[in-house]
Amino acid sequence: MYLKFIQGIDSFFEGLKLLLKQKTLRNLSLIPMLMAVVLFTLGLISGVMFLDQAMDWVIQRNHDTSFVLKTFAYLVSFVLLVMGLYIFVLTIVSILSIPVCTVLARKTIEIKDQELLKTMTDQGFLTTLRMILVSLQKLIIYFVVAMVLFVISFFPVVAPIALYCSFMLLAFDAIDYSLELKAMSLRERIHYCIRHWIPLSGLAICLMGLAGVPILNILFLPVAVISASVLFTKLKEPL
Repeated sequence: MYLKFIQGIDSFFEGLKLLLKQKTLRNLSLIPMLMAVVLFTLGLISGVMFLDQAMDWVIQRNHDTSFVLKTFAYLVSFVLLVMGLYIFVLTIVSILSIPVCTVLARKTIEIKDQELLKTMTDQGFLTTLRMILVSLQKLIIYFVVAMVLFVISFFPVVAPIALYCSFMLLAFDAIDYSLELKAMSLRERIHYCIRHWIPLSGLAICLMGLAGVPILNILFLPVAVISASVLFTKLKEPL
């Protein structure tokens, strides 16, 4: 069990090294990175403007509220805004970048294990179309799970569990690009991730750490996809 967990961590750092060494992977990664930066910047500007207006409205109707309490309320609201926007942007970019992320997964598998790649299929447009359809199915599942995790996160005792589950979903989403090259159904993908939840947990913990590093977190999506593809080659399960 311990070795499987370490396998997920090793895959993360190996994926990070591949991104830094391979020019092709770096160039492809620029697309989702730029998309994430633009969407996050626009969303943050709009969100802060809305937050300022909302706080002004609240202050006008609660003159007796202390300055400390107002500041605390604003900071909490800002943190929630940033966290929500970050997850929202990752979700949107992961859908818009499906063709790029599929190529990233394929290139990574090609670098790590060409024999494994021969057993996989990449039908170009059809692969992208399947990914979009599966992504829509996943969005429904993610939305329901995200709402549950959001409610749970308000309870301090179980908040860390909610955070862990959130990044497990992101790890599942990242390895999904590799599973798509196997033309697996959504049910098969879910069963695959359940069987390999321990190494995926190691990957999820590393992704959690990356998400918390300012500036470097714009690498989140490409690093997640590449690292998950590395992990996929290590698992080598007959599907």
